[in-house]
Amino acid sequence: MIETSLKTMGRTCTGKGKTLIEAILDLKPEVARGVGILTVKRGDKVIEKVLQPHIVQNLFNKVGRLQREIAIKNISSLFGVIE
Repeated sequence: MIETSLKTMGRTCTGKGKTLIEAILDLKPEVARGVGILTVKRGDKVIEKVLQPHIVQNLFNKVGRLQREIAIKNISSLFGVIE
């Protein structure tokens, strides 16, 4: 089980999933603007990355399917394979 948390604009939300993509899409931030800090935890391994504002907006705001898939691809490449 992979646990994720996203901190944007001083607010934190959490999500869980079997894969990295499921865990990220389980996040439901109230505010999806600005820089985000994404923390991914699997077992005892913890990785934190700073996400650019356009990635946060494309991933969590109401945008087209293509923009969301591009944002997911960008995040997957940032974290590599943590399966």
